[in-house]
Amino acid sequence: MEVSKFQTEAKNAVLARLLACLVNEKFVKAYLVLHAESLPARLAAPVPPKHRKHWMCISAASEEFELLKHGSFLVPLRELPPVQKPPQLGGEPAEILPVTLLDPDEIGFPVQQLQVDRPVEYVPADVRTVTTQLQEWDPALSAALLEQITQEMENSVSHQAAAYSHHQGRAPPELEHTTDSMQWEQLIVEGHATHPMHKSRFHVPPTLPIDPWNNDLSAPKIHFFAVPRSKLTVRGDFEKLVAPLVQISSARANVFMDSCDELVMPVHHVQVPSVLLHFPHARHLPFTCKARAQASVRTVVVDELPAFNLKLPIGVKISSATRTITPWTTHIGPAFKPVADKIIEDKDLLEVAHELASVVSNHPDPDVAKNLSCVIRQDPQHLATTRARSERVVLSAALTERYPSRSDDFVVNTLFHLDSLEKKELFFQNYARLFLRAFLPPLLKHGVSFEAHLQNVLARFRPAAVAGEWELVGFTVRDLGGIKAHQQTLFETTGLELDVWDAENCSQLAETIDEVHNLAFHTIIQCHLHRLARALSVHYNAKGWEFVRAEVDAMLPPGCHARSLWLGATVNWKAFITMKLQGLYRDYLYIKVPNLITYRPS
Repeated sequence: MEVSKFQTEAKNAVLARLLACLVNEKFVKAYLVLHAESLPARLAAPVPPKHRKHWMCISAASEEFELLKHGSFLVPLRELPPVQKPPQLGGEPAEILPVTLLDPDEIGFPVQQLQVDRPVEYVPADVRTVTTQLQEWDPALSAALLEQITQEMENSVSHQAAAYSHHQGRAPPELEHTTDSMQWEQLIVEGHATHPMHKSRFHVPPTLPIDPWNNDLSAPKIHFFAVPRSKLTVRGDFEKLVAPLVQISSARANVFMDSCDELVMPVHHVQVPSVLLHFPHARHLPFTCKARAQASVRTVVVDELPAFNLKLPIGVKISSATRTITPWTTHIGPAFKPVADKIIEDKDLLEVAHELASVVSNHPDPDVAKNLSCVIRQDPQHLATTRARSERVVLSAALTERYPSRSDDFVVNTLFHLDSLEKKELFFQNYARLFLRAFLPPLLKHGVSFEAHLQNVLARFRPAAVAGEWELVGFTVRDLGGIKAHQQTLFETTGLELDVWDAENCSQLAETIDEVHNLAFHTIIQCHLHRLARALSVHYNAKGWEFVRAEVDAMLPPGCHARSLWLGATVNWKAFITMKLQGLYRDYLYIKVPNLITYRPS
């Protein structure tokens, strides 16, 4: 019974994300229908479920909207999304309003499909029901790609159900008891709030299928391969940094390692088949070690290297992409520190978990090379500890997780005892103020944006003057493979350029400054502050956006081009499903949606 319950809730979680994407990306039309006396009688059909005050009808984008049409989806709403003025139907105003921006949190259940040509009028909907209907509405869509996307979403359902089960009863710790930031990394139950493949662990052959109930990716086993140095590109002092791990692991197995011609590389256990297939010159060594996975799954912590994290490729699709590590990513990190020193003004407010060294296969095809690589990154909690600042480092994504899982409350409220709207508003204001002052100056002054979504940012807290309370003092950002920079702007302000591999095809370089702003807005506002505003109940009352609007307005110089990008009525919104249908993950596609920063409740 419990497994069935988790499966149902997981289906709902993925379905909500899919429907929100389809509405926002204009694949479908969506109309809010209010149960009100002014609703024309001819439209007041038996609409399920009766206990919902508001519901939404989703229909084909290519057709004139018609309420309760065959194939339409009827969606109960938990909250009202932003809407436009109501249209005129038959000369009389109707309580039917177009929906142009929808969030998964606003969707209730059950979602049902209208089947007017069958004995049963309303049938339950799931992701396959929706994608099948989408294909009927738009035959031009690739059936093969839709099937692939559907399978990835169904995989996401399975892994989400397992995550609900595994985390059942798990409570967030108190800050004073968390000297290990991994407690927050492994608190993530749902993760990405809007991507339909948010929990996907879809294997890419030769990687073997991953059983969500029996293959624990939170505690992977690390294998080791000896690879000829002539087959590798090494940046930084990789061998010296990884040596303690290799020495301790080999000694436990009574294996003696001494080869001048080979370099020993750690390999995630799910990646072993790929290494064996693509790199016949790599020797599989007879020892392993245990690891713990961070929220990204592919980055791990090993006890033998307490100061570092290991970012390892895995042939697994998670959300938008297969999580291997390309030569572009292994190249950029070890050379980034001089740039960071120039563009970050307050290094106590914003610190970087630097990528000190890396290694990648020098195979001429980067799609092959990316299967054998590794990045050594500074550990954020170790950085805080070594400076003796008594800091606690908390993954920002953990703050916006629900606790208990699937409830209407969030970890941030429990952790900081935010039991009133006033306390929540104050917390949001302080967090947003410091966050914007940390991440906007590198963008506005130097044309560089970190990928500051919830999974890449860790909030740093110190004990406050009041006993038992904690003060937010700054942030640590990680994952330099996700940055984007406008080289001309960076060079004009610092005299430096990003050191990149294959600049012509490098996704970290932007052709225009607008591209950098698009990434910044997506990660800073849509993926970070938006989720925190919802968790702290300052989204629908617009208190959070009123504060963010004032902060951004104060930071943008009068008359600058960026004002229209950040404070305009509409903004670019990352189109996840459109990108999947076009096979994109390193290049982004956007659609226009209402700007959250300018949101005011109607």
